[in-house]
Amino acid sequence: MLINLEAVEDWVSLHFFCRPELLEIALTDPDYIAEDPLLTPAQKKLRTLEHIGLVHLGSIVLSTLVSNYLCDRCFELGLATLTVIKSDLIATETLSRFAEKLNFRAFCRWGTLYANKPEHEQQKILAQNLEAIVGAVYLEFNRDILKTQNWLGEYFLKAAVDELLDQASLNSYQ
Repeated sequence: MLINLEAVEDWVSLHFFCRPELLEIALTDPDYIAEDPLLTPAQKKLRTLEHIGLVHLGSIVLSTLVSNYLCDRCFELGLATLTVIKSDLIATETLSRFAEKLNFRAFCRWGTLYANKPEHEQQKILAQNLEAIVGAVYLEFNRDILKTQNWLGEYFLKAAVDELLDQASLNSYQ
């Protein structure tokens, strides 16, 4: 299955990616890479490491941007409360839920055994794909944290924070 990169660019609201291969790397799970008969073992290893690298980069960027976003917009809740909210926002369950809402399944390439994995493993993979997309966007913006924060705020953070606060109500965080 080939990834329709134009559709992905529309999906992430960023048109004309200069390095569309970053999107493909972000959306291709290592299990899919391992099953690709056209790749040599060295190519499989390199592509897997590229995906894992985007996941780790995206995780760090996401954590930083969530902290910045919360401090900028919800500082009155206090640092302890913001720490709890941040923890909830970057949790696997939250990230996978938003990946589902953003229709990640339409774009990701997973191995044949994905559907047979336990739900918590599927959630982890979805969350990692979201983190990898954040990493890809950060690199696309030439590591410009402000541009990435503006995109992430529009694309994910505002909706995630609003939903989290609505579900838990402010009282449970205070």
